[in-house]
Amino acid sequence: TGYGQNGPYRNLVGHDINYQAIAGIVDMTGEQDGPPSLPGLNVADMAGALNAVIGILIAVIARHRTGRGQHVDAAYLDSCISLLSWHADRYFLNGEVPTRGRGLLLGQAPWYNIYCTKDGRYITIGCNEPWFWENLCRLLGREDFIPHQNIADERVEEMFDFLKDVFLSKTKEEWLKLFDESGVDIAYAPVNSFDEVFQDVQVIHRSIAEVAHSPGEIRKYVLPGFRLSETTAAIKMPPPDIGQHTVDILSGLGYDLPEIENLRKAGVIE
Repeated sequence: TGYGQNGPYRNLVGHDINYQAIAGIVDMTGEQDGPPSLPGLNVADMAGALNAVIGILIAVIARHRTGRGQHVDAAYLDSCISLLSWHADRYFLNGEVPTRGRGLLLGQAPWYNIYCTKDGRYITIGCNEPWFWENLCRLLGREDFIPHQNIADERVEEMFDFLKDVFLSKTKEEWLKLFDESGVDIAYAPVNSFDEVFQDVQVIHRSIAEVAHSPGEIRKYVLPGFRLSETTAAIKMPPPDIGQHTVDILSGLGYDLPEIENLRKAGVIE
């Protein structure tokens, strides 16, 4: 459900954007001093489904041990709240409120940010660990920045200005080539456009399945986000076309072919 089986919101209707809004995710998304932005993913829908599956699996394991089944209550809002642990821990401990453009994950850290390149594309840097940051600084010839990896450091703006300028000096591909050939570990990645995602060699290798729909027609699908060593998941058949299995299903329910044809003529079924 949207809000769970109990509580003051239990009967309210909603959609993904509403659950993310109540959970504070929308408020955290966007540029500093700008308005909140629509998150690009249906986070509540996906997280809700995953939590439902986790709950079902736990209940199945418990049933094997106790012989008793149970009701699984999975709510979209609860699932959004469960994703807030990083920010919630800081809020509960010291009252720190996450704000757009502020804090480690929201844009305040030069070593964890998005930078525009010479060709108008973007690179992400995620050098939170000191050794990643040190490797990046040495590669860019700014060893003097190494000991200043602290959001409260007085040189944060200077580091930001330098990184913004330096990333504008090369194209995205030039930066990727430089990082790749540097021989040191630096947490970086390109900001892929949506069509580039499905041309990425790693994505092609692990995350896409090709399924035959009809002779000569191959369609691609995104695979689940996990891999099992023994019971490998695979897409065994494509999703059906509208009405493809109508006769099979209704025949199994006891309808004969003339009855099914009458339903079709009446517009009841496809």
